[in-house]
Amino acid sequence: MADIGTTLTARLKGFAGLAELIGDRVFPGFLPQGTPKPAIYYEQTGFGAVSAMGTDEGIEETSWSIQIIADSYASMKTVQRQAKAALRRWKQDSVFQVLDTFILDEYDGYVDETEEHLGTIEITIKHQTV
Repeated sequence: MADIGTTLTARLKGFAGLAELIGDRVFPGFLPQGTPKPAIYYEQTGFGAVSAMGTDEGIEETSWSIQIIADSYASMKTVQRQAKAALRRWKQDSVFQVLDTFILDEYDGYVDETEEHLGTIEITIKHQTV
C-alpha cells in the first residue's frame, strides 16, 4: 500500500531531469555509506492533520527535509535545481493523492570533515489519507 514516503521517493526517482543526474540514489532517512555522489536523502520533520470546523477532513500535512549531497558546489546546485523543479507545486491523483506541495526554504552548507557540499530543501506536502 502506498504512503507519502514511498510516493515522495517515486516522485524524486521518476523525475527525468533529476534521474539523469543521480539515477536512483534517493534514500529515506540517511545516505548509505559508500553511495556515489551526488545523491539525495530525506527525512520527515513534521506531521499534522488538517481540520475544519472541528472535523478532521482526511487530509494530512507532512513536512520534509530534502538533503542533496555532492562532491562539488556546482553539482549540488544542479541537483538542487532539479529537485526543486520536481517538487514545486507537485500534485498527484494516482496511487496516492498529493493535493499540493510547497517549498518553504532552501539553504546550502559544507561539511569540512568529508569535504562534501550540502543543499537542503524544506517542503510541506498536503495529501489525502487512505
